[in-house]
This record gives sequence, structure tokens and C-alpha cells, in this order.
Amino acid sequence: MATPSTGSSSIDDILAPCHGAYSARTTKGYRADLRIFVDWCAARNVPWLPAAPQVVAAFVDDQIANYRISTLKRRLCAIAFAHRMMDLPTPSDANVVRLAVRRAARQKVSRPQQKRGLTHAIRATILAACPETMAGLRDAALVSVGYDTLCRCSELSAMLVENVKFQADGAGSVLIPRSKADVAGAGRIAHLSPDTARLLRGWLNEAGVNSGPLFRSLHMHRVADGPLATS
Repeated sequence: MATPSTGSSSIDDILAPCHGAYSARTTKGYRADLRIFVDWCAARNVPWLPAAPQVVAAFVDDQIANYRISTLKRRLCAIAFAHRMMDLPTPSDANVVRLAVRRAARQKVSRPQQKRGLTHAIRATILAACPETMAGLRDAALVSVGYDTLCRCSELSAMLVENVKFQADGAGSVLIPRSKADVAGAGRIAHLSPDTARLLRGWLNEAGVNSGPLFRSLHMHRVADGPLATS
């Protein structure tokens, strides 16, 4: 059986045979996570290899206050890896560790991360970056229509030229045939600002598109017949 150790050389000895079998990024991650566990054990004067399941469970309970559950699981993987490399029983398989992980998960219930919305300032930055090319004109119109209509990419792809109306005051409107929230498929009319209508006119005129899909892919500067792919 391997002798308990808290030295960094022990980590080096464990990871040395992994050269060529694992990527440098993987071994670097194991090294960093093991270093944290080694230092934690050294501060409490307990062996880290082999580590008692109660020690690993205490490590989880102590770490959860400052780290995400995903970080703790990654560190447990590193601890288990070190034990497997030394042909030692894996402490993370013990029930006391599993229960500690469950406690940690219940304490760290995470909310889905809300994506940042497209603000007027961000839209202006994007439009300023669009070049005066066919693709640039299309992208500028696409971003502006999406901003005005709050449509998903699949809804933008499904728009038709026939469903666009340009008004005398410079503004416009577009019929959105169906959306995710529109179960009945009744559709809705969305307003287009004068700036968006101008950009849309520029794209349609440059592309020579008079009917069919409103937004299309380009190949060798040629406009495709079908709608712009969303996946």
C-alpha cells in the first residue's frame, strides 16, 4: 500500500506515468485540484493518500461555502483518479462522501443563467460593425428586424418577403406566421421602425429578392433560393 504523503512530489509521481496517455490540459487540471486537497489535508494534519472517506466528506462540506458543486465534483474526480493510479480504494465511492455531495448540491441550487438581452446600445454597435457588403447588409437587416420583432432565429428564418409591408412614413410591418407561443398558428403583425425598414429595403434591393424567404444564405456572393439556416 502507498504511504500517506502531503508533498507536491507525490502528485508529480502520480501524474508522471500519465504523460502521453492524457492531454496536458487534463493533467494540469488534476494537478491543480489535487494541490488544493493536499493543502487542505496538510492544514488538518490528515493523510491525503490514501484518504479516508470521512476526510473527503469533510473536505466537501468545508468547500461548498465558497465553490460551486461542479467544482467540487471535479476535485472529487481528481482525488479518485489519484487513488486509482496508486491502486487504492476510491474514497468518493463511500456513502459518507455521496451524502456530502448531495448536501452540497441541495445547498447550491443554481438558477439558469439569463442571457443578456440585445439592448439599443449593443444593437448600434453590431450595426456599426456590419460592412457594406451583401452579407453585411443582410446581417444588419436581420439584427434590426430581430430587435424590433423580438423573434427567435427560427421565426426570422420563416419570414417571407410577401409578409413585409413598407409604409409611406418610412416605417414598416411584418407578419410573423407562427411563433413558439402561438399554438393556434394565428400569427401576429410586428412593427418595423423606419431605421429597420431602411436596412431591410437595402438588403432586398441589393439581393434582388422580390418574393420567398426574407433572409437567405449566401454562397460565393450569390443569394440562395431557400431560407437562412438556423442550425
